[in-house]
Amino acid sequence: VTSFTRFVIAFSILRAGIGLQSTPANLILISLSLFMTFYVMAPTFDQAWNTGVKPLMDNQISQTEAFEKISDPFRTFMLRNVRDKDFDQRGVPAAQQKSQGFFQAFYNNFDPNSKFVEDGSFIRLRELALNYQLPKALIKAAHMTTFETARLGLVGRNLWTSTKYSGYDPDVSGPGGNPFGYRVDYFTYPAYRTFTLMLELGY
Repeated sequence: VTSFTRFVIAFSILRAGIGLQSTPANLILISLSLFMTFYVMAPTFDQAWNTGVKPLMDNQISQTEAFEKISDPFRTFMLRNVRDKDFDQRGVPAAQQKSQGFFQAFYNNFDPNSKFVEDGSFIRLRELALNYQLPKALIKAAHMTTFETARLGLVGRNLWTSTKYSGYDPDVSGPGGNPFGYRVDYFTYPAYRTFTLMLELGY
């Protein structure tokens, strides 16, 4: 009933996404997840304490009533942040609510439909390179007489992307799997934003 599991998964994916195997250690990820859980859910914990735990300790409500008042804030938090907006039926009039079979039909990965198809067009600044040729006088002043030329360069890749795609990255999905699957970028990491510093020396 907390966001702890989601934080652990997100940190694990981030660690793998930047190419790290076991650094930071799992203990660090779990500690960060616990810290973030307490930070994000502090209002929920406060509400559960003030409406359920404290009145129970003061003998103002029964255990059954306390259980409901303690669990309600956590139930509300999870429904608000976990349930998909497409099948969240809270507040929908009974006559307009969809049946379970309706959602099973269009969330069936083996029955493709256009429900989750969207425009994946994008514009991306794929690569930008800046170079500076050092003057020969500076090369001599640096006692680099062995070299005729010297050039400094900085290369940035995947610096900027403009798209209305709602997934992680419009360039992620590969040919594998079912392209009609719901909100899934198929197990390919987004293109990394990288910076490379270059020093080129010519004899």
